[in-house]
Amino acid sequence: MATVNFIRKRPTKDFQASASVKLGSWDTRRVDADLSGPINTAGTLTARVVASHQEGNSDLNRYRPTRDVFYGVIEADLGNETLLTAGYSYQKVHGKGAMWGALPLTYTDGSATNYGVGTSTSADWSYLHTTQERSFAELQKAVGDGWQWKTTVGYNEIRSDAALLYIYGTPNKTTGTGLFSYPSLYDSANKQSYADSNLTGKYTLFGREHDANVGISISDSKLSDISHYGQGLNSPIATSQAFNGSYIEPTFDYMINGSSYDDRRKTIYGATRLNLSDRLKWLIGANYTQADSTGQAYGVAHQLSQSAVSPYTGVVFDLTQNISAYGSYTRIFNPQSSTDASGAVLAAAKGKAYEVGLKGEFFQRRLNTSLALFRVEQSNIAERAGYIGATAYYRGINAKSEGIEYDLSGELAKNWQASAGLVVQRITGDDGRSVRLYVPRHQLRLSTTYRLPQMEQVKVGASLNYQSKTSYDSSNAAYQGGYSVVNLMASYDISKNLSVSANLNNLFNKKYLTSVYWSQSYYAAPVNGSVSINWKY
Repeated sequence: MATVNFIRKRPTKDFQASASVKLGSWDTRRVDADLSGPINTAGTLTARVVASHQEGNSDLNRYRPTRDVFYGVIEADLGNETLLTAGYSYQKVHGKGAMWGALPLTYTDGSATNYGVGTSTSADWSYLHTTQERSFAELQKAVGDGWQWKTTVGYNEIRSDAALLYIYGTPNKTTGTGLFSYPSLYDSANKQSYADSNLTGKYTLFGREHDANVGISISDSKLSDISHYGQGLNSPIATSQAFNGSYIEPTFDYMINGSSYDDRRKTIYGATRLNLSDRLKWLIGANYTQADSTGQAYGVAHQLSQSAVSPYTGVVFDLTQNISAYGSYTRIFNPQSSTDASGAVLAAAKGKAYEVGLKGEFFQRRLNTSLALFRVEQSNIAERAGYIGATAYYRGINAKSEGIEYDLSGELAKNWQASAGLVVQRITGDDGRSVRLYVPRHQLRLSTTYRLPQMEQVKVGASLNYQSKTSYDSSNAAYQGGYSVVNLMASYDISKNLSVSANLNNLFNKKYLTSVYWSQSYYAAPVNGSVSINWKY
């Protein structure tokens, strides 16, 4: 289970600036700059600008990505406890030699394939260019004693154009046959608009102060794409030609197809946290979501309308000054965009989630730890069921996951920071058999940094990531054993404004697949490193 807290960079009241230059493996070069501060003498108008540029090669053969990022935000203090914020971000990625799909994981005899780490199915002429533009405006205003109203509106546009070669099939180890080509020119545009307005504050009931939040959000996403398929579509291709980039660029006039659909969502939500006593807190909340989808995808029309109320509740009880016990319950309603073999959109995944645990804060909150037991029951979760050409189709499955999660982070001793995370779980279907075998049942994350007492401008660190065995399905096709990846870092503070740092990733050059969720995959990056010079004001 995980929660992502999306927080935008905001302008600062005081002038701040930073910049860095990084050189890394595969001739990777990156520069970053971040400038923030007031732009009028009264300090009521502040702004921040962030920009970066990266170029170089890649661990994947023929792939040469270039990335440009810009982000700008301005804040205006309008008085009367009113704050107006507006921002814009731009990201452009040019990916020469981009890969569509990945490497086949098994031969026709069922044995596992074993390619070089950088092997790619891309052609020399392949590319994938994407552009993302995001803009938003936000108004915050105090509307009473302890209450705040915030409204955010935004618009995103994501565009891509590509010339790609998809390779599919199962190769024959002896003859080298069994693979097929699927070339296409592809263009898409996804236009998203959204708005959220909520009221947050405190109120008094039965002589105690409590917290409340109510709001409404709406969003609309329009996607259109078109594929111009190339001559040679679904034609056999030799194994050697599939991986060396020599596939000749075809004319893209074999067939045209595409999709156009509109997804709309409306949500009303509310929650309150009741301070029942100095040691007991009770959270009660719910949201109502209406999700509608209309349009057509590659010749198949679809229309789906779904709605549900999802309540949730949780309690926290302070056992001691440092340790709290908690429990929570949540109803799950998750509209999906995946389609089945007929092209119809799958109905929403539904379910329930339960969690109980302990949380602790020690050494004046410098060290935090938690232990949780969880259980999640879901129905109709989208799981890939196969391919029609290069297009994946899905089926809904039922699954129950339950396990234990432990986290620790903070300062173990002077100059010594560490974090640890452990997840042990099992996932079963209605018949009690294991499902979603591509999800590791055991995961361990360890990281630590230490500032040398004799030379405190020097900091060293290491991390270890471990996950247990995974496989594509119960037949152990595309099986991957458990593995560990070790990373190292070091930094040196030349002055209070200037530092140099180095990172070494995959220290022991472990060869492993990025995932076995699909019948295809590619290998993670081998041992690699980078050195950067960092300046801040």
